Order: sequence, then structure tokens, then C-alpha cells
Amino acid sequence: MPQQRQRLKPLVRLLFPLVRPLYRWILAHAEPDDPWAPSTSWVPLAALGPGSEHSFAWYLEGETTVHPTTIEEMCDWLGGCVYQSDSELFHERDFWQHPKTFEHLRKGDCEDFALWAWRKLLELGIEARFFIGQRCSNKSVPWHAWVVLKHQGQQLLFEPQAPRDQMLVKFEDARDKYIPYFFVDRACKPVAVEGYLYYLKRRDLQRKPQGHAT
Repeated sequence: MPQQRQRLKPLVRLLFPLVRPLYRWILAHAEPDDPWAPSTSWVPLAALGPGSEHSFAWYLEGETTVHPTTIEEMCDWLGGCVYQSDSELFHERDFWQHPKTFEHLRKGDCEDFALWAWRKLLELGIEARFFIGQRCSNKSVPWHAWVVLKHQGQQLLFEPQAPRDQMLVKFEDARDKYIPYFFVDRACKPVAVEGYLYYLKRRDLQRKPQGHAT
């Protein structure tokens, strides 16, 4: 399969200039009805960011040392962790820690907090989705990670790196404050949602050559 992909790369490079006008027309006219609605499950891991190098099943493998028995215990433990960027902690642009590593360091960025919370929720038998997207309040940072869960008849948005009293918010109160791109559930298969169109449109506009003022 890897050899097949290598052989296809020259063909893709040859064909893309031919389909680019159609691609840009679709982006320009496509408007998502619901940014949270699933769009496609044909998503390569690399689309989720340079730090996404492992299958999501990998984050659920191996023994960990912290075993909360309730969501409240999870929040208490996360409250003792420290946000630190990948460039500061690992001298890399983007690095996604295994939950066991995160438990040892108790430091990391949004993906590390969210991946740990996602795994622990699944271990408690709670339906949970790991999300990659953007917070509307911080559009200068196009990538962020959080978790959405269903528990005791409620759908909640979980911000694991937020202050303790702000980690859990009713989903209906938070949904308009986020633009989701992808989610991963217990099946460990990335799924793109309609909100990803916002990111693609913005990226395409940034790539267009700027005309000179006259």
C-alpha cells in the first residue's frame, strides 16, 4: 500500500492543477448547514495536524497509572496539570503524547489534555468524542482540541485544560463557540464534519496571491 501511494503522487500532482478551479468553486459556494454534522470518514491521520502520527487505537493501548472512577475525579486530577506548549516541552512544533506519558509529566497542550480525558471517559463506559477544531474566541489559533460526551442524559462539552469550574459546559450552551473540523469516537476512525469547510475556505483564501495596490 505505501508503494502504491508513492506511485500515485506524480499523478496527483499532475491532475490537481486541472481540478483546482472546480475545487475553489466548490469551496467558495459550499456553506455547511450544521458545522457539527459528519461529512466524511475518509480522513488521513495527517489531516488532523503534524502531531497526529499514530492510529487513535494507540492512545487506548498500554497500562496507565491514573484510574478515576467519576468525571469529577477526572476534573480534579486534570486541575493539577499544567499547560505547556510542544515547543517548550519537546522542542517540536506539534507532538501528541500517549496518555501514559501525560500522566508522568502532567504537562502538555490541548491535544494531550483532551486525549487523556477521552481515553478515561471511554474506560468509564461513557460515550465520548475527541474533537479537533477551533474556538471562535481565539481565531488566531486555528487548531484546538476538546471532548464532547454524553452522560446521564446530558450532552456536555469538556475542556480538560480549563479552570476546574469551567471544564464541563452544556453542549447547547457551547456549540456556537466552536468550529469543529474532525472527531474520533470509540471506533478510533477520524471523521470530518461540515465545519472543516470553514478551515479549508480560510486556508484557500490565504494561499491566493495578493494583487498589488494601484
